[in-house]
Amino acid sequence: MKLTSFINTLFFPVLLLATPNETNYLKLKTTWDNNITYLKFMLKSPMIGEERYNYQKGMEENYISHISVIDIKKDKKILDVSTSSYMRENLIIKFKYIDIERSENIKFIITDNKGSQNNYNANTNKGKSQYLTPSKATALYDKVETINYRKQNPQIFKSKNIDEAIKALYGTVKEPIENKIKLSLKEHNYCHELIPIHISSDVDLESFAIFNNQNKYPTIAVFSLDKVKMIDLKFNVRMFKTCTDYSIIIVGKDSMGNIYITSEKARVACADGCGGGG
Repeated sequence: MKLTSFINTLFFPVLLLATPNETNYLKLKTTWDNNITYLKFMLKSPMIGEERYNYQKGMEENYISHISVIDIKKDKKILDVSTSSYMRENLIIKFKYIDIERSENIKFIITDNKGSQNNYNANTNKGKSQYLTPSKATALYDKVETINYRKQNPQIFKSKNIDEAIKALYGTVKEPIENKIKLSLKEHNYCHELIPIHISSDVDLESFAIFNNQNKYPTIAVFSLDKVKMIDLKFNVRMFKTCTDYSIIIVGKDSMGNIYITSEKARVACADGCGGGG
């Protein structure tokens, strides 16, 4: 069994027994305590993009390109993510945010690289994990403005240079504020397919982007926040190089237009620690 598959079972016990047969599903668990909501979800997707397609021939590009999480009752955007195939297979996101009045009904709007869209509706009062399948409703939810950077500003993801990608996102950056965004990485990673990232911040960020200087296209994801204050965010990414040092760079913008930057260095091992080729 590959390490990535084994870790999936650690995140979600009895996955094989409980998983629905549908091709597309979302697994969700939410808790709320002392005005903080903890949101953890997994989306089924192989997350195969150009680099992985070239890395393992015969695969078709197939990845989630955009995720929106919306509080239906309040018409409030909780989380908006423009993603890439550098996010891990069957991506898992853990997100904590301040939520004075608990969000009881939320909607996930998931778009893939071909533009197909699935909507999932969830009741957050259920304490246990729940599997969600796409709702039958096909009408677009237009009460909340979402930002799909891949569609609105594709140069962010097409740039092969971090500075160019940052400029495409935020324009020319002068005198950014350093190290106000906290970034935690494992110093040594044994599997290039499973690199954990932990981001936390006390800054009232409006958006932020994540880059890896060793990727062919350095932009991993761009997050957009609206009327929620992030506590922390955890997820795993992948890269297609081994035996190398790399840097993860976070660049964010607050509601006042201030730009923030932070970075950390780490290393991925020379030996394959993914259990057989990733």
